[in-house]
Amino acid sequence: MKQTKKNWGLLILLSGSFLLGSVSLAETSSTNENKEINTKQSAQNLMKPNVIVESLVTKGTDYLQTLMVKQQERENFLKDLYKNYQLENLAKTKGLLDDPQVLSALAEFRKKIILDAMVENEFVKDPLDLEAMAKENYELNKEKYVSRKKIKLAVIYINKEKWPNGKAKERIESVAESLKNIKHEDNPNAFHELAKGFSDDKLASKGGINKRWFLQPLDMVNASELHKVAFAMEKPNEISRIIESKDGYHILKLLAVTPSRQLEFKTVQKDIENGIKATFWKERQVKVISELKTFKPSVADGEWLNGLVKEVYDKREKDTMPDKKQETKK
Repeated sequence: MKQTKKNWGLLILLSGSFLLGSVSLAETSSTNENKEINTKQSAQNLMKPNVIVESLVTKGTDYLQTLMVKQQERENFLKDLYKNYQLENLAKTKGLLDDPQVLSALAEFRKKIILDAMVENEFVKDPLDLEAMAKENYELNKEKYVSRKKIKLAVIYINKEKWPNGKAKERIESVAESLKNIKHEDNPNAFHELAKGFSDDKLASKGGINKRWFLQPLDMVNASELHKVAFAMEKPNEISRIIESKDGYHILKLLAVTPSRQLEFKTVQKDIENGIKATFWKERQVKVISELKTFKPSVADGEWLNGLVKEVYDKREKDTMPDKKQETKK
């Protein structure tokens, strides 16, 4: 997970939990004004940067502790936290947070953030030696890590529909015979002159020359006959045999080629590591999900931050958290 994504998710989680917590408190404290006043004061105190930083550093993961220690990152995090809280508070005043669909979407999004945070925390506690694993993967699968061959072509194409009753085949055979009798050294432009005079391709006026590079298909076994013939050519100015397709006949000329080559480990290291991590991410996500018995969508008291950190980052203490359901019924 990228750091920017983690920061964004965390501050949505924190600001959203604060707002949801304050909503729950406002509802449950209608019969207890003193409790409401104390709760609001507690929440206001918790919004002070020094209190948030202290709580996150003492209760958070290694990642959060590092985030809070770096001054610039800490300032940016707290500024964004305030902005998100203000945004959600404004939405609340407009009644948008009372919409069941919005609440449902927020709950689902929050679940995902929490799950991602817990999985990321699993990697912090039990890190992978990605470089070593990537090197092993590279050595075992070197044939996969090669650059794909690239070619540029010119083409002479005779359309079957335009030349029916076997005339298309006669026409392409006549062109092939002409090419056979002309050496490239004697007339380097012979192919292109014939393309201008005979080809039905849209590039005929340009001598059949296509300036773009063609990349070799990953699956050559099931590739078309055109691809197989084209990528079998090795030397520039090489001319292919006649290739029949559904619509017509083709003769190809190889203009340029960039052969495939073995890629160095450093070139593909990040891609391999990302693939390995993605696999382990899915496995650990399943593991975390299997450990979760219940999900509490909000922290409903003034100690929202400490409760939140326990809920998200310390699943071992999850079952020891106070039961807020009983409190809201009072």
